Amino acid sequence: MYRLFNICLFALIGTSLFSQEKNDIIKNLGNRYEKVVCDTASGYFIVTSGEREGLLNPSGQEIIPPAEYNKVRCFFISDGYIIVVKDGKTGLTDLTGKVILAPGRYKNFDNRFFKDGYISVNEDRSYGLCNNYGVEIIPLGKYTSVSLYYVNDGVIIIHKDGRAGICDLSGKELIPPVMTNIYLNKKDGFISVEQDGKKGIYDLSCKELIAPVYSKCMFYDSFFHVEKDGKMGLYTKDGLVVLPTEMDAIYIYEKEGYIVVKRGGKSGVCSMDGKYIVEPVMEELSVYYPDGYIHITKEGKKGLLDIKGKEIIPPVMDKVYVDKFHGYIETLSGKSEGIYTFSGKAIIPVGKYTNITEFYLQNSQNKFYIVTDEGDKKGLYDLNGNQKIPAEYSMIVYDDTDRYIRVRNGDFVGAYDTDGRLMIPCTYTAISCISGRFEVQQQKDGPYTVYNVPGYAPVEKNVHTQPDKPQTNVVIVPVYVPQTTNPSQNNQTQQPRKVQCPYCNGTGRRDVIKFAPSYGGNNEWCTICRKVVAAGHYHDNVKCIHCNGTGYR
Repeated sequence: MYRLFNICLFALIGTSLFSQEKNDIIKNLGNRYEKVVCDTASGYFIVTSGEREGLLNPSGQEIIPPAEYNKVRCFFISDGYIIVVKDGKTGLTDLTGKVILAPGRYKNFDNRFFKDGYISVNEDRSYGLCNNYGVEIIPLGKYTSVSLYYVNDGVIIIHKDGRAGICDLSGKELIPPVMTNIYLNKKDGFISVEQDGKKGIYDLSCKELIAPVYSKCMFYDSFFHVEKDGKMGLYTKDGLVVLPTEMDAIYIYEKEGYIVVKRGGKSGVCSMDGKYIVEPVMEELSVYYPDGYIHITKEGKKGLLDIKGKEIIPPVMDKVYVDKFHGYIETLSGKSEGIYTFSGKAIIPVGKYTNITEFYLQNSQNKFYIVTDEGDKKGLYDLNGNQKIPAEYSMIVYDDTDRYIRVRNGDFVGAYDTDGRLMIPCTYTAISCISGRFEVQQQKDGPYTVYNVPGYAPVEKNVHTQPDKPQTNVVIVPVYVPQTTNPSQNNQTQQPRKVQCPYCNGTGRRDVIKFAPSYGGNNEWCTICRKVVAAGHYHDNVKCIHCNGTGYR
């Protein structure tokens, strides 16, 4: 509070001293002039002698003697000008009293641009321009309007007979006044013009970039978008043609660096400099930039290109699906499916099989494809497209307990190892394997016998056959025989017979469909179900409850 009081006190004292100083000057000047008035805003003194007025600076020195002008005004002292009036006509001097515009030279002048060093003058709807030295730049009568709105940008907007143009600061015409509208876009660095409803573009030096012949001309996405007779085109900011005015639609993906165009109902893709990646001959086209692929449709058939336009899958398919999660491209042609690598190399070419499904070996890193032909026969391929099991079987399952692949053909079963080598031909009605010992049944309700497989040794020997000494398949000894009339004999020879679980086909596992919570998700394609399913749908391989995971009952 004390500090504020001191500030106010000093301000009051300063004002008093200033007022006292001015009063002293006025008192001393009272003997020289009839009247002395201080302009408090500028500190200058307006003095009167008879019917004439003059001006003194704040120190009391005479600038304009009270001998020539009827009135002197200090409105624009801060801009460096003094308004003078003589016989009802207005003029302009500088702060030394030197005449810039003599009273009566111009009927009116625009004082809004004093600070920019230019003065817009007018008389009877005719405009001209002078600089702050009084030098005439644009004479009266040449234009009906002169605008100094862009004078700081080095140009002057001129109008004549309702048409607009541009002059430089020397009065030289850069754009003749033939335009119906001119807009200076300082932010993007160009001048937009319109002539009789047609739009064009000039740069800030007033060089023509795009002639005013287009019904639309807009700047966005770093390009000038033009339209003429319903067709679209594209120019660079320097006025170079990127796309000729013959497109039906243009979509710019500036961040990704490509442009999608439509011409004559066909779609294409080009780079940002207008070079075609894909000629506009496609009926449909979708660019998946993060994946690096272009999906195309030509004559009703679908194909796939990379982001540079190189063909990966030719447009001969009914469906092309890039499965990034599983690492392949899935195709469909008619009822035939195919699997391709991301580079387009065929793993399983389209045309041979009606269904291809991923096949995972439980407790193993191996992954295969189960294929199904038109006769509903199944086979097995590895990820490189090598056939492991021919398409001769009605069923293929994996026994994750004993780690072998069980195949079925009608009423007969066989076995393959995980490398696709035949272990047991598909000529038996049942197969059982316990601790590496295989038992087979040659006919239904017949005896089970031990089947010696290369790489596996009979349980009786409790040793494994050496891989470099393969053995031929041979029946060793009978294990089970039908019941006889002698109960005691049956008790001595009958062994418990295992029956394959019909619910899990002897695998001990079952595939169960489950649903995870999904919020606002769309339907999606399931590669296992081979159809569109609800969001959140997934498969889980669980232990079979009917055999408690043993595979047998």
